[in-house]
Amino acid sequence: MQICVYLSASLEAPRPYFETARAVGRRIGTGGHGLVYGGGNIGTMEEVARGAKETGASVVSVIPSFFHEDGLTFEESDELIITRDMQERRRIMIERSDAAIALPGGFGTLEELAEFLTAHQLGFHEKPLVIVDLDGFWSGYLTQIERMREERMIHDVHKDLIRVVEDGVAAVELLERLDGAEA
Repeated sequence: MQICVYLSASLEAPRPYFETARAVGRRIGTGGHGLVYGGGNIGTMEEVARGAKETGASVVSVIPSFFHEDGLTFEESDELIITRDMQERRRIMIERSDAAIALPGGFGTLEELAEFLTAHQLGFHEKPLVIVDLDGFWSGYLTQIERMREERMIHDVHKDLIRVVEDGVAAVELLERLDGAEA
């Protein structure tokens, strides 16, 4: 399974976020899966890629040209895809993956989540998404989604497009169970 991981390039994120990203990358590799991610060599993005490489996972880095030109690309990628812009990056990450995990992140991660969910809602894919609500990071986002459901902005079935766990490794394990159920 190719697992897309959305996460942060921040160097100032709390230490547990770095540790979780590394553990997710390692678990992707030990599970025999591949990593698809935003291609960065900084922040928790680098950690997930290093963890994946440490355990033999293939790493597909999808990075916009302006980040690549600034030297922000993870150089140990097995496959490097350089995009024109962020929109193309998000599209390719969805296309190249079988499932997605969202770890704590910033505006980019929020945008990736919204696009992934919207594409699923509209029937462009049926790939599962697991949000890792580490230390309640995503609680406000999840509360907003519940409010959207209560106000009938989304249907009950669309709320169920998101699965939530509190641990990164548990996210990979949940995806494996879902993948096994579909096989």
